[in-house]
Parts: sequence; C-alpha cells; structure tokens
Amino acid sequence: MPLSDIPLNILQEKNQLATAERFIWLYEIAVPTDPPTMYRLTRQPEAVNHGGFTYSPFPISHDIVTRDATGDLPTTSVTASNMSREIIGELEAYEGLVGQTVRIILTHSLLDPSSSQSVIEERFEVLSSTATADSVTLSLGSSNLFDSFIPKARMA
Repeated sequence: MPLSDIPLNILQEKNQLATAERFIWLYEIAVPTDPPTMYRLTRQPEAVNHGGFTYSPFPISHDIVTRDATGDLPTTSVTASNMSREIIGELEAYEGLVGQTVRIILTHSLLDPSSSQSVIEERFEVLSSTATADSVTLSLGSSNLFDSFIPKARMA
C-alpha cells in the first residue's frame, strides 16, 4: 500500500538534479511449489533488504501500469532475462505461472530497510506468459471479479 504522504526528505531527494540516493524497484513472484516459493528480485546491481526479506539482483523490468478513465482494471507486464534459462523451467512446470501473484514495489534508499514501508506497491495476477531465447514476459492484471463465487460454497 502506498504511503499516504511521501516523507519530505524523499520528495526533496526526488527533486534534486543529482543525488546519491535512489528509488528502488522490487519484484515478488509467487511460484506454487510445495512448500510455496516466493522469488524476490530487484534490478539493482546489489542485493536489497526490504521488510525483512532480501531481494536478489536480476535483469528484470516492467512496463508502465496502464489505467484509464473507463474504469478498466490496471495492467502491465514484467520482463525478465532468460539468458541463463532459470525461469523457463518454472514456466513449463507451473503452466506459465498463470493465476500466480506478482507484487511490484517502489521503495527508496532513505526508507528504513527493516520496515515494509514503500512509496508505491501494486499487486497483480499473471494473466499470460511468453518466453523467447532472450527473455520471459509475464502479462499482469488484477484478478477478475467475475471469476469469484460468492458465497464460496453454494447449496444446490
């Protein structure tokens, strides 16, 4: 969940022309292994601690989160390197990770790394995935409310 008001020191850092501090993108990708696995990745060149977890450096990025005025659910895509073939095995074993949770977190180097405080945090579900020799792309969106059954257990 984003901060209701971003701390003043982070806003001042953001508005400087040059600074040693930085915004940090973090990614959490759920894999339905037994027990469940959570891949925690960052595109920083070194490991990052956030909220008691370590995020490992990995070539990963995401597109702009699209939202429109018509009320459509937000969508984006995450692209990770497939040069080492680490990810393709997970995609093949777990049906492209469709339906799994992905969190995209924006934090800042001035925030306390032991807290789970972030600037922005978005939670998505994998809608589809594609793989090439160079990269893996996960298409992300919010879960479809029409797929939910309320109540969960129905009487016939």
